[in-house]
Amino acid sequence: MKKHILLLNARRRVFMINSMNEYLSKNIKNYEMATSDTDRLDPIAYSTKCFRVLPPIEDEKFKQELLKYIKEANIKAVVLWNNKDFKYIDKIKTEIEELGCKAFIPEKEKFEICFDKRKTYKFLTENNLDRK
Repeated sequence: MKKHILLLNARRRVFMINSMNEYLSKNIKNYEMATSDTDRLDPIAYSTKCFRVLPPIEDEKFKQELLKYIKEANIKAVVLWNNKDFKYIDKIKTEIEELGCKAFIPEKEKFEICFDKRKTYKFLTENNLDRK
């Protein structure tokens, strides 16, 4: 059974998925990309062999369905691109990793800096990275 890397809530990232699959097919032959979205009609559903419709991340059934997908599809890594997914996945990261799947997510403090312009500004000025 192939191992998969999941791009969570991929939403029309067809070019990115195609590029990632091309890289994997040339360099890491036993891996393929998997995708998920909340809409079966999203173009990403037709870009990978391994696709699943998941409930919105705010839905109480999301965690259960995600963990089920990870087990059933032999998903070994979860990659996030959507800001709103970071906080939720951070909360269930331990449960994901208990299934033998790596959740690629920065430490909470780091993504909170990136998603808040005031914290970003403070970080940049404290580290002499601002434009003065």
